[in-house]
Amino acid sequence: MAGCGMRIVGEAHLYFERNDSTFDIVSPCSGPSNPLPAFRVLGDGWMYFGSFAKDGNIFIDFIALRGLSHFVRWRLSGEGKYIEQAELSAADVAIFGRSPDYSHTNRYDVILDNAQAFSNDFQVYSFLKYVLCDPVQARAYLDGFRPNGFVPAVMAPTALHAVLLFNHNYARNIPLLERLYTDRFSSLNYVLPNAAPLSPRSMSVPAGSYSYHYMIHAAISRLLDRDEADPEGWYLFLQDDVYLNRSFNAAQMARFFNGLENACAAFYFDIEKVRWNHTNNWPWNKRVLTALEEQKALVGGNGFEGYSAFFRKEHLVCGVGDIFLIRGAFLALFADILGNYIAQGVFPEVGIPSTLKILASHTAKRVALCRGEYLWREARKKVDLDYLKSFDATDRLFLHPVKSSLLKHLVSE
Repeated sequence: MAGCGMRIVGEAHLYFERNDSTFDIVSPCSGPSNPLPAFRVLGDGWMYFGSFAKDGNIFIDFIALRGLSHFVRWRLSGEGKYIEQAELSAADVAIFGRSPDYSHTNRYDVILDNAQAFSNDFQVYSFLKYVLCDPVQARAYLDGFRPNGFVPAVMAPTALHAVLLFNHNYARNIPLLERLYTDRFSSLNYVLPNAAPLSPRSMSVPAGSYSYHYMIHAAISRLLDRDEADPEGWYLFLQDDVYLNRSFNAAQMARFFNGLENACAAFYFDIEKVRWNHTNNWPWNKRVLTALEEQKALVGGNGFEGYSAFFRKEHLVCGVGDIFLIRGAFLALFADILGNYIAQGVFPEVGIPSTLKILASHTAKRVALCRGEYLWREARKKVDLDYLKSFDATDRLFLHPVKSSLLKHLVSE
């Protein structure tokens, strides 16, 4: 096979090369009138990755940009004719196995630029570190989103700190959020799953979207361990895709929260009037009930031996935990209570509001109220720039979720 391999011609198409001559790759999706693209996304998110020769054949690998963990490998004859294809995983060729000795590869910057439309930033980071075996580039990729544009609010009557949680690792949105929230909070920190840019204002936690309350607990623990908690200030915990009214800032607390006097926290409904309905068709009920009642089950339980009084169904509260407010003086107690539900594996939309209820009881304080709108299913389609501008003229605090693409247009105006 000496002198055989792949060649990208004109930085556009992939050809079979032999003895300094190039030939079309004839396959089910390419031929003389339809050359195989090297830098363009193929079909449902595939892209040329690399090629090598072995045992008289040429092998061409294509990577699925969605998740960056699946490959398709074409086998070509020594004359460059397609024979068959096989499906592979990154587990086979990199994580648990050894990568082939590619004689030719695509430009990795092209792969990464296109992968961002299909994969989150932790997937890109892992691909760089464990498939391309380039930990330096992996770290540089994440650090390219390092928070560095935020300006703290000044002269606010009460300090207001924000902690942004990412259910999914889209670190690429940090620069946008820095612009959106600059001069509106006394501090701004980020918590991401599994990997984060190196910064005093960002941290990573090994947790997924079904256990994001662990991210909250870890963020509070970090504040307390560093002695950075502000007991007189307020801490707003919110998901990265929560949209805050642009009129809201540290100086406008009284406008957007009702009853902050003598409050330990704030939520979007009265936790004394809402209970968890564990018998309805809420899709998470089976998960929560298993965590509460079957801790020793081999499937669903996690073996935690907790204090059972925290887990009485009749006292628990259910509500979306994507935004809430805590007084700095009560961060440690809030985290201590929340830890029971994290350890028990109780879904955050029961664990977080139930923790707020216990916190209010044990501090003899109230949970204040804020107004907002959770957008479900078809309601999400109504949100555009005009809708956001109309929302900003109200005294409602939040919308959830709002796509980052809309926010980009908003901050560019």
